Amino acid sequence: MSQPLYVQVANQIRNNILQNIWTEKLPSEKDLCSHFEVSRITLRRAVQELCNEGLIDKRHGIGMFVGKNDFQLVGSVLRDRLFNENQIEHKLIQISREIKPNALVRKLLKLNSSDKAIYIERLVYHKGDPVDYEKIWIPEKFDNGELIEKISKYELIIPALEQIGISISKTRLMLEPQILTENSTNLKQRKGSPVLLLWRIAFDLQGQPVALIEHLVTNQGSKNLLHFDFPNS
Repeated sequence: MSQPLYVQVANQIRNNILQNIWTEKLPSEKDLCSHFEVSRITLRRAVQELCNEGLIDKRHGIGMFVGKNDFQLVGSVLRDRLFNENQIEHKLIQISREIKPNALVRKLLKLNSSDKAIYIERLVYHKGDPVDYEKIWIPEKFDNGELIEKISKYELIIPALEQIGISISKTRLMLEPQILTENSTNLKQRKGSPVLLLWRIAFDLQGQPVALIEHLVTNQGSKNLLHFDFPNS
């Protein structure tokens, strides 16, 4: 018995990725439909299967990318921060313990309604300009008393977690261009300015989510840190 068409397409895409034929961004949906001679419905079902496996990341308004770990997906950010660290500054705005996260955060971190988390807000400056407004949630159970100190020292969240003994097996990234619906005092951006909303979820070796990091990145920050240009910007 032959496999469903969407499964065959998913297998072919998977093979292309594993054989490093596609290593970063995949061809457009239109080009893939033409290449495999299938409908958009079939292709989208195949792509969804691969998204569920973590093999593909769909980024709204940008395209489809090969799913990789955090250091590969946001490698541009890490390179700029590690090699041009004199141009990067973090400012701690707020840190709170025993915070009860909202429903969305609980869902992403797989928390119960009674579970609490450490909550951190930070501003990232690039060459003196605010470019990234970060919100971070870490389930309280993962804090051994040294986490805040490590975050202050390492600045990047993933290395800080690993320094307190939490090995990260993978991360998932969600990225969406947006337009501000109100003025942002922290980022010094007016209503109507383009920004990039980026969510990262870090998982330990058991596949449990251990941190949720939200970035709201300015247009200039997107160019300097992520090398992402907004259309017509």
